[in-house]
Amino acid sequence: MAENRRLAVHRLRINLALARRHSAADYPPAIWQGRVRAGRLAISGRHEDFPSVLSIALDTIWAHKFSMPAAAEQLGITSSQLVKLLRLEKAALAAVNRERETRGDAPLR
Repeated sequence: MAENRRLAVHRLRINLALARRHSAADYPPAIWQGRVRAGRLAISGRHEDFPSVLSIALDTIWAHKFSMPAAAEQLGITSSQLVKLLRLEKAALAAVNRERETRGDAPLR
């Protein structure tokens, strides 16, 4: 029962990360910085910090109008690391690609 609850809370946090955007002016926060080592982001999609990290990435991508290089630079990682993070949650990658499509940008793979 406890495992089901933990998974349900994790899924809820991911859904909130997908649904809510916040200002990225003071980004990246400490939780993000603690996950970046030598320009590489270290996190699993199952880690309890994943929803927060995903939300930070999405806020930054939206703030930079879906310019992956600009968002990645602000976050201190490469564009490929940023896309790799999005691939951990298919709904996040799909949401970014929908927005990119409306702007005439190529989808991320």
